Amino acid sequence: MVQINYSITLGNTTYTPTSASRLLQIQTNAALQIPANHCILVLSASPTLSLALEDPMTIDVGYGETRSRIFSGKISHVRSDLEQVIVTGESEFRSLVSTRLNCLFEQSNAGEIAKHLIQTASKLKIGKIETGLRFPTYTVGDRQTVWDHLQHLAQQCGFDFYANVQDQVVFAEYAPQQTHVGRYGQALLAIEQFQQQSSIVGVEVYGESPISQGQGEQSYAWFAKKEVKGKAGKTATAPLRVIDPTARTQDIASKIATTYLKRHTHIAQGRVKLLGLPAAKLGDAIQLADLPNGSQNGTFKITAVTHSLSLRSGFYTQLEWEKN
Repeated sequence: MVQINYSITLGNTTYTPTSASRLLQIQTNAALQIPANHCILVLSASPTLSLALEDPMTIDVGYGETRSRIFSGKISHVRSDLEQVIVTGESEFRSLVSTRLNCLFEQSNAGEIAKHLIQTASKLKIGKIETGLRFPTYTVGDRQTVWDHLQHLAQQCGFDFYANVQDQVVFAEYAPQQTHVGRYGQALLAIEQFQQQSSIVGVEVYGESPISQGQGEQSYAWFAKKEVKGKAGKTATAPLRVIDPTARTQDIASKIATTYLKRHTHIAQGRVKLLGLPAAKLGDAIQLADLPNGSQNGTFKITAVTHSLSLRSGFYTQLEWEKN
């Protein structure tokens, strides 16, 4: 049997299986719809254990000599007793949830807007930011957090927005660089799959209204002769109608409608439990293979990752996935 290996860095100190303070439990969580990656770490109490809030925190787990990063962030909470110390860590993305800004952008693409907001609101490093849609004007107000604005901007472009395992920003279209395999009878422990007919078969996005916005990109206060409306899917009967003032041209409204429709029409969703798969992360794909029910086989987008390691349960990974 291959030995599970780990390396945990808290501040300036690194803990391994040979350290005096023994590892009792690790659980890390990351998901596309959750603002900050989260980690709970339980260590046995030790006089040499030194911790401070806001210290950097990284966790690498693997087998033998091979390890993969499963969490990067900062210590946000410490609780201790005579037997153990519980350390909670959070991604730097939490700063985006606690910050509100007022900004006006002109003739800027989504990537430029995202980069400015991120660098203004946080010390996050940039992993990958793609260009996305170009907006004649784009307003960010303090009624919502910076994370809310960035999540909405990503949805308009059909992008994913999250922190990777290095705690770097990803604002980009889904394009998996790695596909992991969960094979029935080997690494796959459990599976659930959900399929349902979407009630949304069409989307209409309304931009400039006939009385409030102007004609074209350069207008501000003007009476428009024709409303800007983008369509996608079947809009003849009860479509989802969205008002989006940033859609000042027909082209932008149509592209936003297309991305909204895609987001609401998942063919399948589910979750799968596997023997510890530390390399699995957001942005990757999972291929399920050799299942008795052949319709459950396929390659799917990973939307959430939970890694769990403990003395009682061993090491396993739970993935949530979807397919459009």
